[in-house]
Amino acid sequence: MYTKLAVGAGLGAVLVVMLAPLLASHVYAASPVKVTIQPGASNLADKAFSPNPVSASVGDNVTWTNGDTQAHTVTSGTGPNDANKGKDFDSSPNYNPLLTPGKSFSHVFTAAGTFPYFCQLHPTMVGTVNVATSGQATTPEFPVGVVLAITAAVFGAAIFATRWNKLGVPKV
Repeated sequence: MYTKLAVGAGLGAVLVVMLAPLLASHVYAASPVKVTIQPGASNLADKAFSPNPVSASVGDNVTWTNGDTQAHTVTSGTGPNDANKGKDFDSSPNYNPLLTPGKSFSHVFTAAGTFPYFCQLHPTMVGTVNVATSGQATTPEFPVGVVLAITAAVFGAAIFATRWNKLGVPKV
């Protein structure tokens, strides 16, 4: 009886090990985070970017898209006099190229923290990205196929173990 269980468990373990790379590659997937620069943004202050604040995880790609009719920038910092202005990200270093209507700018966040940003052309336009460590804001994604394959492997091993004697293997 124990031999049957051991062989069944062994076969199940082999299948799980074979599927592990598939499973591991889907555990934590970076999420795309989208922010829109609102129409009339230059007059909207902290409502110019939507959503605001933005929640993301380390490794997430945040993309700002200009939905306004005017050009803008997306520059890290608290305003034009911030000594660290543009240090973390800047859509338009030296105002080139500007983020014109319909265009997008993306940045991948590699560290946790709070990242204020603003538009250099319209400094009253302000926003914040709150970045959590990986796993805090990211939900594991297990593809249905992987879950079904693991379930089938476990049940297959159990069925094999119960049918062992029908294959002519002597009882132990």
